[in-house]
Amino acid sequence: MNGELRGKKRESRRIFLVSFLIFGLAAGGALVLYHATSNWGMGTNFDSAAYLAMARSLLQGRGMDIPYAAGGAQAHYAPLYPVLISFLGSSGVPLLTAARWLHLFFFALNIFLTGWILVKTTRSFWLPVLGSFFILTSADMIHIHHAVFSEPLFLFCGFLGLFLMSEYSLNGRLFLLIFSSVALAMAFLSRYAGFAFILTALVGLSFIQWRTERQRFQEVAFCFGITLLPMVLWCVRNYFIAGTWTNRLLRFHLISPEVIRQGLDTISRWCLPGNVPLAVRGGVMGIVSLGCLIYWITHRSKLPRDDFSGGGGQGLTCGHPFPLWLLVFIVTDVIFMTICISSVNESIPLNGRILSPVYMAFLFLALYAGHQFWMLSWGKVFSRIVLVCLCLWFVGFYAVRGAVTEVRLFQKGWGMTSRSWRKSPVIREVKRLPPGWIIYSNAPEAISILTVMAARFIPSKMDPFNFAPNTRWEQEMKTMVHTLEQQEGVLVFCNKRIMREWSMTQEELLEMKPVRRLKIWKSVRDGFVLKSG
Repeated sequence: MNGELRGKKRESRRIFLVSFLIFGLAAGGALVLYHATSNWGMGTNFDSAAYLAMARSLLQGRGMDIPYAAGGAQAHYAPLYPVLISFLGSSGVPLLTAARWLHLFFFALNIFLTGWILVKTTRSFWLPVLGSFFILTSADMIHIHHAVFSEPLFLFCGFLGLFLMSEYSLNGRLFLLIFSSVALAMAFLSRYAGFAFILTALVGLSFIQWRTERQRFQEVAFCFGITLLPMVLWCVRNYFIAGTWTNRLLRFHLISPEVIRQGLDTISRWCLPGNVPLAVRGGVMGIVSLGCLIYWITHRSKLPRDDFSGGGGQGLTCGHPFPLWLLVFIVTDVIFMTICISSVNESIPLNGRILSPVYMAFLFLALYAGHQFWMLSWGKVFSRIVLVCLCLWFVGFYAVRGAVTEVRLFQKGWGMTSRSWRKSPVIREVKRLPPGWIIYSNAPEAISILTVMAARFIPSKMDPFNFAPNTRWEQEMKTMVHTLEQQEGVLVFCNKRIMREWSMTQEELLEMKPVRRLKIWKSVRDGFVLKSG
């Protein structure tokens, strides 16, 4: 009895210490992000501007509106993230400041959540610390938390919901099913891509072996209802207000090799430096992964079997069932992204932001695999030396790249709130305009963020949100010029803007017949301002 009591005390001290360490890493992550955003603020891009515009519109009592866009744009984004920004902004702080504090909080939460899940699923000391460290120092994670993106909220709700659902699959406690369903619903309300989390949960619930078919059906129906109802209400609202469910158009096409290559490049950068050729990175990762899989299959019988079922029988060889749920999620998410790219938007970039859910799932699985190989190497000194060296490589690699990313963001910022945009001469000219003037621009979202002045898109051949052809483009160009001739207003062109497939170049704009009636009023290094007469 005394030995059992001492064992429990040691276990309690171990859990307290590891919790203290991952809490320290979470606090450190908040400080890192605070420093990265202390010079130029939060990073912003096209999506960021839309989130901020929706939040500002909510505060002004106009609902979920994007003033510089028209039509179904207000249905293009899921609502929860801008609602949270507007909630914090209702206290009077600027919206960018509200977003900054929100992201500091969620960066710390995501770091802690990673460690906490690993504590619950591995009963290891160092694995949770490593997991939290890799989230803290990941260049992609620093970037998506530094920018005004919905991913921080999305990742927290999605993986929290998935973990709680896997816990429910062990013990069947109803409150876990309720909380996990609510968390997954919030992930879906943060990004439409959250549907992949919900599909994973439904698949997992359908294959809980210790439940009857009727019980499984009831649980799937319950989860389905809770997770989908808020989004269904949102989509119905969109249809009646904007005439579209989510402002997406179906256009079937093959995924381009360039998109696949970008995805492989992003994934391989998680393990090897980007200056290594992609073919080498892919080859090394493929060979190592195949070798580890073969070794694990041939030696898995030697692994100890932990019981995570609360006394209800032996657990899986890998311990907790959460890794199995992660495998299902990766497959589901890849299929979901493939469908979206091939049927909705072929220009979706498979960068670190889009693949961030896959990164977190990949990180968990890599740590679980490392944990199992560590157990398999018991008594094998050389094998353990190799594992320690690999661990030190990744710790050093992530630490250096994370530090470089943080310093770069601190010095230059990112996107439309970076140093180059904040010091832009053409933005300076816009700030000098009298209040109330009408502004058309190829960068209205940048003007909205940096000057808090209302601006509109220069009409384009394609809708900038859903890429639908604009059949009224020429008429809208004539209307724009007529408006500028009849009222006080200007056309602002930023030539430093990254061009999109739907935006015109400077030459194309100036060659437009209606635009020739406007005169160059101001010309600066990075753009010009046109005005009537």
